[in-house]
Parts: sequence; C-alpha cells; structure tokens
Amino acid sequence: MVYISFGSMVVLSQEQLTEMAFGVFNSRVSFLWVMRKGDTSFLWVMRKGDTSTGMKCGGLPEGFSEAGGERGIEVHWRLQTRVLSLPAVSCFVTHCRWNSTMEALSSGVPVVAFPQWGDQVTNAKGEAEDRVVGREEIKECLMEATGGVKAKEMKKNSLKWKKAAAEAVEEGGSSDLNIEEFVDEIRKIIRQST
Repeated sequence: MVYISFGSMVVLSQEQLTEMAFGVFNSRVSFLWVMRKGDTSFLWVMRKGDTSTGMKCGGLPEGFSEAGGERGIEVHWRLQTRVLSLPAVSCFVTHCRWNSTMEALSSGVPVVAFPQWGDQVTNAKGEAEDRVVGREEIKECLMEATGGVKAKEMKKNSLKWKKAAAEAVEEGGSSDLNIEEFVDEIRKIIRQST
C-alpha cells in the first residue's frame, strides 16, 4: 500500500492534483491518501483490484469519484508515524518536509519525493522544476517503487537508514552524544558568565 500525504501546508494546483489523482489511480496500487478540506483531512482508501476511488473532496477531477464508486472514509488527521509503521505501507509519497522525511526514515519506508517549496527540495535532494508532473510519470514511479525492479533495493536501503537512525538516538549513539556535548557547552557558557 502507498501512503500519500502532503502535510498541512502544501496545496497542489488543480492541474497537479488532477495529474496526481489519475497517476495514482492508473498505477493500480493500493493506497491511503490524506487530503485536507478546510481544517479537516480525509483519509482516502483504495485496495488493489478495486475499481472504487472513494474521493469525495473538492478539487478532484470532475467525475473522478463516480468513475470508481464510493470507498472513501472521512477521518481527522492521523498520526503519520502510526501510518508509516504499518507493515502494509510499501511507499510514502510526500512533500518531503523535515518531519515527514524523518518519520519515513525512522520507519524504514521508501519515499517518492514530491517537493513543492522551501526545505522540501533540499530534503528531497532534487531540483524544483516549475512544471506539473504528469500522471504517466506518477504512475510509473509508483509502480517502480512498489513492485518494480528497484522496489526491493529501495526497501533494503530504507531499512538500513531506519537502523542507522535508531542507533543514532539510542544511548551512546551519535545524536545522543551530540546533545550531551551541546548541553555541556551551554553549561560551560553559563558557568563562565556567572
């Protein structure tokens, strides 16, 4: 299953949302898609082999919901870390904001980067292009990430990064030691100033 979320601030253009919707639909992958409408979010579910789309939110392509039926579930925003920790999640399509990047890394879930602005481009290690990513490119990317030749390698690398992240934050790990060093420096500065 592919998990799709663009966070609480990213708003895709109508053209990009349409291309994303058809790219995901045409890929035939199972997915969970969190979409915002006002202050609420919608979790959208489609299982592999279903013809339902379940998308009821405004902004989706005309007739898109009717093309596939009603399988959508309206829910409030869920903890992304919980969704990413589900064994069924094979890939995360994200805007690559720092929290999403770190949550994917610590969960061992491969990422399909869809950066929009700011640090997202840096976090995705890609180039921001002023273009709409087409449905065919989205479809191919999702198919490759979930079942293509590179899918196993992507998952293996994601699990390697998950292990490295866990080791860094455990006692004696690099993050733990860096925080201790930082706190020691602050204490030293405070002692010197008194």
